[in-house]
Amino acid sequence: MGRRALVTGAGEGIGAAIAAALAGAGASLVLTDRRADRLAAQRAKLEAAGATVEVLVCDVSDAAAVGAVAARVLAAGPLFILVNNAGVAHAGPTLDARLSDWGEIIGVNVLGVVHHLHHFGPAMQAAGGGHIVNIASAAALHGLPGMGPYAASKAAVLSISQSLQAELAGSGLRVHAVLPGFVQTRILEDGRLSEAGRARARAGLVGRLMGRPSRRPEVVGEAVLRAILDDVPVVPVFAEPRLLSLGRRLAPGLLARGMAQMAGRGAPRTPRG
Repeated sequence: MGRRALVTGAGEGIGAAIAAALAGAGASLVLTDRRADRLAAQRAKLEAAGATVEVLVCDVSDAAAVGAVAARVLAAGPLFILVNNAGVAHAGPTLDARLSDWGEIIGVNVLGVVHHLHHFGPAMQAAGGGHIVNIASAAALHGLPGMGPYAASKAAVLSISQSLQAELAGSGLRVHAVLPGFVQTRILEDGRLSEAGRARARAGLVGRLMGRPSRRPEVVGEAVLRAILDDVPVVPVFAEPRLLSLGRRLAPGLLARGMAQMAGRGAPRTPRG
């Protein structure tokens, strides 16, 4: 590959796995995250494996901060791969979500993508193209009970990706949407969940799926690399996005009833405040 790649939210989990996959394919890396300590750990690990790595602390919800990162990165040369991975989770009844929860979810998950598209997209296009990879979610395909704000944000990411795919068809700038199911990450620890909600998620279906050995972040990293190398527009990862997509097409009523039954078992609650 031998090209420069930027990965947001790369301090650990899916972002770190994507960075490792790209480095293994020969890309030089720029990694951003809100946590300097996590970035330092990833840089040390990747450089020990022979990768070229630059790390920059950045809150993707801050347009000015993303603009400063873009100015620094693009001054050093063209960017060929942009991976919009940074995200935060939320669990609890949608009507119980605080406005501050909505603000953070939309700010990071949606505007974080928008800020990077704004600051990097035109420059990548002018330089002859490349690849933009947006990490959405299985939740982008159907509003999941107890995950309203998160599902809404990821649906927006998928929709933005599909609009760009149509607009840029035939150009040198390719856009890919990757839709993971539940993956072994710190999303429950770092997300906006009450302690009761976090415990319930760990004990329920989410926890069981995330606990499977096959649910490694590296699988998502490999999916991102496959999307780029094979030019795949939408890449589902694990069973959840495939099942939700199939349910929407073949039995939308049955899918809606199943979601209602799931909600009836009790969604994790996030207290107002």
